[in-house]
Amino acid sequence: MTEITIRPLTPADAAAFKALRLQGLQEIPSAFGSSYEEECDTPVEELARRFAPQAGRARFGAFDGEQLVGIAGIGQEEKRKLAHRVNLWGMYVAPAYRGRGVAQQLMQVAIDAATALSGARQLHLSVNTQNKNALRLYLRTGFQIYGQDHGALLIDGVLHDEYLMQRPLMTAPVTSEPDSATESVMAVAASGLLPAYRLLPAIPAAETYLHLRQASGLSPKTMAAALRGLPHSQFAVQVLYQGEAVGMGRVIGDGGCFYQVTDICLLPAHRGLGIAKHIMQAIMHYLHTSLPDGAYVSLIADGEANKLYSQFGFQMTAPKSVGMAMVIRRPAQESAD
Repeated sequence: MTEITIRPLTPADAAAFKALRLQGLQEIPSAFGSSYEEECDTPVEELARRFAPQAGRARFGAFDGEQLVGIAGIGQEEKRKLAHRVNLWGMYVAPAYRGRGVAQQLMQVAIDAATALSGARQLHLSVNTQNKNALRLYLRTGFQIYGQDHGALLIDGVLHDEYLMQRPLMTAPVTSEPDSATESVMAVAASGLLPAYRLLPAIPAAETYLHLRQASGLSPKTMAAALRGLPHSQFAVQVLYQGEAVGMGRVIGDGGCFYQVTDICLLPAHRGLGIAKHIMQAIMHYLHTSLPDGAYVSLIADGEANKLYSQFGFQMTAPKSVGMAMVIRRPAQESAD
């Protein structure tokens, strides 16, 4: 198999999209709100018109060479009170390409695109409760179940339930001003960043988070812990290189009195270029523009990382106070549940 590429679909892709979409509607009718019969007669010309660029909407395709093998779409709600919500729809990968990470790549592109939409804060989707493979994918990429729609679909006289799932996109405070805290953070932090790199103000997918921690030399975490903890981040930033996350940093805390800077990491191949400073600049600008007066911000510096943190105003607490920590260990059979 050649390398899979992900890109936005254009009007020229309408015929290939229709063929793959109809294949999905026939193979897994319970995975879609539309039916094969309803979409079969849609002219390709009509689909091509829909593929014209639209604000807040996009369709993405996974290509093996010239062959379209996977599709997904996003659409932002149009009403002012709902515009913070983006819906993910139509996710489908051809059977021969499943288990190869194609769906994961599509998901990450869709998440990144949704994050970039003005005012977007949440990515929503629904999934059939019996579609275990899709459910595992969504949980791995940071979605959480917040409800269940009983009898969401009626197919050939049989009712199908769906889980309602949501993933946070950004954690900067919502503001009506055009120069939002997050936009300001990125403008300041990205100044001087090497052109090949990009800062993305978004919570990483759980799988990305676990990979970055372990590959950077930080202690490993479990998928269950990542899925529970990541959505509660106060702020997060990723460093992308050619579309792939190679570094990150987070701020956690109670949202008022106490905060902690954590998960500052960068893959070894990208060190020595000053990129960690840009991660810290993004975090520091967020802290200074978003936290209340008197908020206490702490961190734990491993190795010589204190040299980096001291450049941003962090000071040793010893001997006045000494940092202490513990790691919770559960019995093996219990932690595996």
